[in-house]
Amino acid sequence: ASPNPGELLLQLLVQSRQYQRVLNLGQDLLADNPRSQQLLLAMARAFRGLDQIGPACKLYLAAVACDFEECAIQEELAGFFFENGRIKEALAFFADLVERDAFNANAYHGLGVCYQLMGHTETALEIYQYVLNLNPQMLGTLRNISHVYHVLMRPLEAIEAVSQVVKSAPEDLAASIQLAFFRRHIGDWSESLDVYDLLGTNSNCGGASPFQIL
Repeated sequence: ASPNPGELLLQLLVQSRQYQRVLNLGQDLLADNPRSQQLLLAMARAFRGLDQIGPACKLYLAAVACDFEECAIQEELAGFFFENGRIKEALAFFADLVERDAFNANAYHGLGVCYQLMGHTETALEIYQYVLNLNPQMLGTLRNISHVYHVLMRPLEAIEAVSQVVKSAPEDLAASIQLAFFRRHIGDWSESLDVYDLLGTNSNCGGASPFQIL
């Protein structure tokens, strides 16, 4: 169903990051319509924007409970759990999503990241390989699978995976440094890389590992 004026207003306020206004208006709107998934979701996003994790979690779960078939909200909730270190809960939602949609590459990627962080490297590898079968250009998956290959001491495959990231996104500083690191790890000096030139005046290393930079 299309959002009503109140729901639409809160959505616009969330988009403009006026989180406190969302909370102020949303309390009254939610009192009149406590089962509105859109209101619950807007309030959850506002609390999330204000780094109030507990209330955000409660409202996200309430929004999902309104419609268990709404995959986009479940995916958002899984991402919320993941970014707050609640990996097992994130995994449960990602697992439910892929069970219902075997072609949801984003959910499979999330599932793979959860297993990777939990130390289930082989399982993560299988999932990432499946993601790349669905979408060979998933750069986040290519970057992650390169890490997995490196951990499993499969350096050539690690280099091949991250090389695809650098080729597709040459502005990705972290990927370029990762590629150089993997090449140096096996004594491959065939391509020179001056980190000072690469970084230039950019003090933000784009998420690159400081150990790889060294």
